[in-house]
Amino acid sequence: MQKVEWMVGIAVAALLATTGVVRDAGAATLCTKKSGAVVRRDATCKRSETEMNLSEYGATGPTGPTGPAAVDGLAGATGPTGATGANATGLWAVVESDGTLVRSSGATSSATFLTGEYEVIFNRDVTGCSYLAQIGLTSTSGTPPQGEIGVVGRATNPNGVFLQARDSAGSAAARAFHIAVFCP
Repeated sequence: MQKVEWMVGIAVAALLATTGVVRDAGAATLCTKKSGAVVRRDATCKRSETEMNLSEYGATGPTGPTGPAAVDGLAGATGPTGATGANATGLWAVVESDGTLVRSSGATSSATFLTGEYEVIFNRDVTGCSYLAQIGLTSTSGTPPQGEIGVVGRATNPNGVFLQARDSAGSAAARAFHIAVFCP
């Protein structure tokens, strides 16, 4: 039985020595050698490197040279220039607070019904499009009035949009506006 314990002890010592961990038999603790110095696991690991027979590891060697840098691949050939595409939107209008169409691209008419309610008709179906409206300047005012404007597709005409303007208090109000229609 004593022979087996002795062999196990040698195997453990060999394993610890290959991992850089040495058992300090006098203090019954483990100490690790790191960068040429003994790193203590606890306060009882007080013996010197020589006393623990760590000298067999030798000094740390010099740092090896840096490897070569990666090589970037070559750029491919430039492809041909494509045809000029259509503008993002060809449909837009500027409308006065009284419903008068001031200028436009693709708009055929504009009108007002009740205070703050407007309709703009375009020269094509806009049901699958996106609408963007903003309150604008009137011809008699130098500053834009306060308020909000909303826009939806016109239920009675696939070429039209319906807009509703409000003042900051939420009441219907006559407002000049700009509208842009974005279609696929």
